[in-house]
Amino acid sequence: RELHVWTGKTFTPAGAVTISSTGTQAGVAGDLHIAASSTLSMGTNALSVGGDYTNSGTFSKSTGQTTTFTGTTTGFGITPGTGNFDSVTFNGSGGGWSFGSAVILDVDLTVTAGTLSGTNNITINGGDVTGNGTINLTGGTFTLTGTGNFGGTTAWTFSSLNFGAGAAGTTTAGSSGGMTASGVLTIATSQTLDAGSLIWTLSGTSGTPFVKTGTITASTSTVSYTGNNTGGNTTITTATYNNLTLNNSSETYVLAAATTVSGTVTITAGTLDTVSGQNYGLTVGGSFSNAGT
Repeated sequence: RELHVWTGKTFTPAGAVTISSTGTQAGVAGDLHIAASSTLSMGTNALSVGGDYTNSGTFSKSTGQTTTFTGTTTGFGITPGTGNFDSVTFNGSGGGWSFGSAVILDVDLTVTAGTLSGTNNITINGGDVTGNGTINLTGGTFTLTGTGNFGGTTAWTFSSLNFGAGAAGTTTAGSSGGMTASGVLTIATSQTLDAGSLIWTLSGTSGTPFVKTGTITASTSTVSYTGNNTGGNTTITTATYNNLTLNNSSETYVLAAATTVSGTVTITAGTLDTVSGQNYGLTVGGSFSNAGT
């Protein structure tokens, strides 16, 4: 019902540990509490937590270990404390979780069911973030490093989304769902993002909501700029896009340099300025639809 590792003690289980899942956030049901000065040493053994996770001591593990959260209501908190997770899975129908502070996963994140929300930094170093559950992050920076797959069948929302953080790798996006970055989307040096067939919505109010020192492979994706930089124009980052959409009636979108769109350009609302300052060219391989300016 609850697992409590007592102050100053070390618990090293010889197998998998399951704390029963609960549909009630209040109380101790399903909870794991690692008390101050104590250690939960999981090795490679699986850990399943049905409620809140509170680490005031130390969590340790070995490569290959997975921690799964299985609660079936919203409001569960995860306080990471000392010690990175290895892989984490969220798998509770109707469940909702948020990290109480910045967290690092040494391997992968899987959101099978339920919703991961929150405002803290999350770093995934194994290359894979997958599953058909929901990610809805309204703050912090979500960083994915390594080589692997990204996305599922559900639309995901991030504040700032960072691929690579300077480490080499290739991220391949899924074929459905959609991705929204309400802050800044970054593809770091030595990182490649294969955008798949997703719609990538850049709703950030930064003057440059898409920062790219690495590489984007457009595939059959659509990049949609929808943000409004109230302090000035929004820059369209230089890249080869598949489809490009502009959609904010209050904003002027300016090319950073000569830009190629292999598919369609759609100005749903707002202004596309290709001549301000440098007379940059726009090459369109498909259709051009203008309901703006």
